[in-house]
Amino acid sequence: MFNRNNIPNPFGSSGQQQPLPPRRPQQPPPTYHDQKTSRPAPRAMRLRPYQLKESAFVFGNICAVSPQDFAPNPDGSDLYLLINGFFVISARIKDGFPAGHISMSDPQRTWMQIALTDEIDVQFYDAFAQGASSYLGNLDIEVGFAGRKSTETPYDQDQLAAAFIKNFRNQIFAPGQQLLMDYQGIPLRMVVKTVELVDLSMKSESQAPSPDPRSRGILTQETLINYYKDIKTGINIKGSNRRPAANSVVRPDFKFENMGIGGLDTEFAAIFRRAFASRIFPPGLADKLGIQHVRGILLYGPPGTGKTLIARQIGKMLNAREPKV
Repeated sequence: MFNRNNIPNPFGSSGQQQPLPPRRPQQPPPTYHDQKTSRPAPRAMRLRPYQLKESAFVFGNICAVSPQDFAPNPDGSDLYLLINGFFVISARIKDGFPAGHISMSDPQRTWMQIALTDEIDVQFYDAFAQGASSYLGNLDIEVGFAGRKSTETPYDQDQLAAAFIKNFRNQIFAPGQQLLMDYQGIPLRMVVKTVELVDLSMKSESQAPSPDPRSRGILTQETLINYYKDIKTGINIKGSNRRPAANSVVRPDFKFENMGIGGLDTEFAAIFRRAFASRIFPPGLADKLGIQHVRGILLYGPPGTGKTLIARQIGKMLNAREPKV
């Protein structure tokens, strides 16, 4: 399992930051074409995970591969690789890296459930295998401190989102994916909760937000990122006038079809609308408008009418520790 206390120290034992390699110039996002690409059909190869402690790869969410195993892209961009037929990562060719291996950080191996002693199947991935809707319109991310180093200063959502796009632009993200980001000298652990795919060519409508790990897309400059704080790490996120609350009451990956309250669809919709509608507004806007949130709701009726069931199911949808009912 991923251990926050065992984060590889990219700054060395002396506490001084090692010089990073020059940042690559920003590449435009890959473009969808109706015709097939010229890259040959993917061929899987067997590689072994390798623990590389260079901060450019650990905090860049990039896997290193050997030039003996992979040929570079003609435009010099990072490679998209499919791991074990299910997970997609961005990889970069590194001179001197041992052949037959691929570097993976602790969060990446935790996400893919891969041990350092495993052998994995690796092949090229077509970013547009899902069609033109292969870009991320919205991204819901849970964020927390990755180790003991922390701060009580609240993080600004908009600045955090801008830093995320700057660091990981053109990478592919999917629900459940875990990664590290070094922000203002403090390692942050991030977990993707839901994604919303869009078609930049406007040939098709946007898809609904999905927690399905198979729904993956490319991060662009226009992707909207919503942050939800990991309450277990004590991180503080400042409210935004344009984005939902960082500690939103309702979990971002919640689906009403999973409630399991038969025959009470209309009643529950009314309960939810009255109790939680005001919390949809960003906290900054709610303060300006003087909106008061509902503090609670009373359920009453004879035994066997579903009061306890409703309370338990509402507890499961909250973005907090599930209450005992």
